[in-house]
Amino acid sequence: MTDAANSTDLYLFLPDNSAGPDSVKIREEAKQKAQSITPPPLESMSLQEVQQMFHEMQVKQLEAELQSEYWRNRFEQCFDQVEVLTTVTENMLDMVALSDLEGNFIFAGKSHEALGYHPSFLIGKNVMDFVHPDDLSHVLEQFAVFIESGDTQTVEYRYRCRNGSYLWLETAGRILKDKNGDPKGIVFSSRDITAHKKAEEALRKSEARYRELVENTNSIILRMDLEGRVSFLNDYAKSFFGYEDREIIGRNVVGTIVPETDSSGKDLRTMIADIGKHPERYALNENENIKKDGTRLWVCWSNKGVLDEHGKVFEILCVGNDATARKEAEKMLQISEKRVRAKLDAVIRPEGDIDHLDLVDIIDTEKTKELMDDFHYLTNIGGAIVDLEGNVVASTEFREICARFHRMHPDTLENCIESDTKLTEGIEAGQFSAYRCKNNMWDIATPLFLGDKHFGNIFIGQFFYEDEDIDYDAFSAQARKFGFDEQTYMDALDRVPRFSRKSVQRAMDYYSRLAQMLSTLGYGNLKLARAFEEHKQNEKKREQLQEQLNQAQKMESVGRLAGGIAHDFNNKIAIINGYAEMAINMIAPSSPLRETIEAIHTAGNQSADIVRQLLAFARKQTIKPMELDLNDSLSGMVKMLQRLIGENISLTWSPGNNLWPVKIDPSQLDQIMVNLAANARDAISDVGKLNIETKNVVLDEEYCRTHPECMPGQYVMLAVSDNGCGMEKDVQDHLFEPFFTTKEIGRGTGLGLSTVYGIARQNKGFINVYSEPGKGTTFTIYLPRHDIQEAPTGNIGGGREQLSTSSGCILLVEDEAAILQMAKIMLEKLGYTVLTAARPELAIKVAEEYDGKIDLLMTDVIMPEMNGKDLALRLLAGNPHLKILFMSGYTADVIAHHGILEEGVKFIQKPFLMKDMAAKVREAIDQK
Repeated sequence: MTDAANSTDLYLFLPDNSAGPDSVKIREEAKQKAQSITPPPLESMSLQEVQQMFHEMQVKQLEAELQSEYWRNRFEQCFDQVEVLTTVTENMLDMVALSDLEGNFIFAGKSHEALGYHPSFLIGKNVMDFVHPDDLSHVLEQFAVFIESGDTQTVEYRYRCRNGSYLWLETAGRILKDKNGDPKGIVFSSRDITAHKKAEEALRKSEARYRELVENTNSIILRMDLEGRVSFLNDYAKSFFGYEDREIIGRNVVGTIVPETDSSGKDLRTMIADIGKHPERYALNENENIKKDGTRLWVCWSNKGVLDEHGKVFEILCVGNDATARKEAEKMLQISEKRVRAKLDAVIRPEGDIDHLDLVDIIDTEKTKELMDDFHYLTNIGGAIVDLEGNVVASTEFREICARFHRMHPDTLENCIESDTKLTEGIEAGQFSAYRCKNNMWDIATPLFLGDKHFGNIFIGQFFYEDEDIDYDAFSAQARKFGFDEQTYMDALDRVPRFSRKSVQRAMDYYSRLAQMLSTLGYGNLKLARAFEEHKQNEKKREQLQEQLNQAQKMESVGRLAGGIAHDFNNKIAIINGYAEMAINMIAPSSPLRETIEAIHTAGNQSADIVRQLLAFARKQTIKPMELDLNDSLSGMVKMLQRLIGENISLTWSPGNNLWPVKIDPSQLDQIMVNLAANARDAISDVGKLNIETKNVVLDEEYCRTHPECMPGQYVMLAVSDNGCGMEKDVQDHLFEPFFTTKEIGRGTGLGLSTVYGIARQNKGFINVYSEPGKGTTFTIYLPRHDIQEAPTGNIGGGREQLSTSSGCILLVEDEAAILQMAKIMLEKLGYTVLTAARPELAIKVAEEYDGKIDLLMTDVIMPEMNGKDLALRLLAGNPHLKILFMSGYTADVIAHHGILEEGVKFIQKPFLMKDMAAKVREAIDQK
């Protein structure tokens, strides 16, 4: 609809535009006018004239009827439009109204009921009567501009409701014009924007609070993009680091507030790049930072990714707090703890180094000071005990001139310390040395020893002899030189004591004997403390040995009881099985009784197995090594082992293919499995997993070079792995020692693993253990192949095979130095270029600094700092074509259980042969 059509149609709402005059009224007026008209003289008119007149009358009548029809149709159209407009205005959410040019309501739509007013109430009232007083002047000003310009205007203001409250309205006004183009009225459209205004106000207050919080908090707040470029710093951050916005906004944090490397040499550029890729890994992070002036400090950071409208991280919000004081305190605490441990070690260990002790550690300062105070009371001669760094440990009657002047000025203090520390150099115990210090007074000292170690000195200091003349001019010059108040200094000089040479000699004889006595007592106390500690350690060892003996005797008693019961029970089972077997032979196969007797015979055989296991526990059975297939033997033990470990632990049995035979007593195999299963059960606190695995392995000379306990050859490997609590390295070092146990009293003898170790060695095999705290444990037993004489000659261990060489660069990462060196040699013999790293962080640095292409990362799985999987992810970020080969002493099942290995990932288990490594490396490099 055009603007002209809008103006014409909207005329229907104005009071001087009715729908047309009443037809009845018009007819009456027409009759009255017709009566006043004189009719024509028909008698004098010809027929033709009459017919012509009649025709004209019919034309006029028809013309009038057609005009009437036109106006009736026009009226109906206008009436329809009015109904449409009325329906629209009554159903609009916006409030529509018409007013004259002064703002008086002519029409109000039904939507005004939202304000509490009936539309008819508003007719005739002025719009301005409902505007909030605070907004009225602004609205009147905008209304005047609107009337004068005639342009559509929009204004926001508060409108009074019937209940006295106010709503915010946004009103748009438009001038209505008549058919001549003159202003005739105004149409208003108003919308309730109260909720929007409240939201704006809430947002404004929230932003103000946020801004106040960010700007006034005593924390560093900054935002950076994913490359590390700064987009925002709060005032505290700018003050903390010493930068202005123009100096840092848009610049990278590396090189500004983050050094490229920290004090330990760690590359912080890699860390910042990784934060941009994986902010969740650095939710809490502590690293070294740097101020604009170069000052280095530690900041504890909280980092969080900021998401865009698509849910992707586009910035990092970093909140930091100065952790320098805490780090320094931790460092000082570590130093302090180290010193305390060193001191304690020096006192209680016979070989302890007494250099770690201080003077206050070897003398009773309070008792010594009491003796010195008593001596001063009797002789009026004071003294002091000073360590070799010039610190006064104990003193009596410290000279005023020394305390107020000489030890207050740095130059004269240096003279005092020189006297304190140098005076007794070369002086033996029991002797003393006199010295006129550079402050022009006498000091005399005797040394304090502990054994052969000189720890400090006992002094008589800052005095004059009675028979000497004091050079007052020299002291006056000294006061002026060092800026002392000359009169006060000279008054203090007058109070310096004067002693006879004989009194000084007697006093130093006393202090020399006191020094010798303190040295003797200190040394005696030290030896007594060491002897007492040694006695405690011996007593503790004796108690441990006694406890081990008691436990062993108890277990021996239980073993004898179990052996006796098993022996008697075995006789009964023999009778049951014998009679059952005879009964089976006597009963026809079709007899229903035969099935019952066979069930008894089966139960008897199972009971015999239980008795055999009981005898194995009691170690009463005769050892008879025999050729065994480990898979067959272990398959029959799975149910028994499941009962032993409990239903909360799932047992997985993974037998190897075509297993070689071994020669071992079956009861010893039972002992191995019972001990290892029980050990795994105790290591798992709740639910867990135990895996038993067998396979053939060939150990070559390269492997045996780093494992002195084994010989090259063919072995059957038996691995028992759990996902329990794992062990620290110091525990593993003592694991196979008799009576060593980490279990609480009453739960272990400390003989289980030593028995397993002994059985392995007795059968010419050996055992390895791989374990990490919280990662579980794998015990791997290697038993020699029994029919070794049938093995191919000249190729034991595969060490003499002709291996095809290859090429490429391999980054080898292994925290065990011997394995790292062995694998490096193997790979180099195969023709590869090998880069080595003993730690993941070092591996990252090696990869960044290497100019060539690295084809393969070969890494241990469980390592300090980070595991092999995380290391691989870090390196893949910079080299997406890098191939990965994991290695571990744990079995693949255990590694996979920890979520480290996924399907399709290349893995080789330690120990591995050179030929196996060659194949695995080639397979990994060639992987698509």
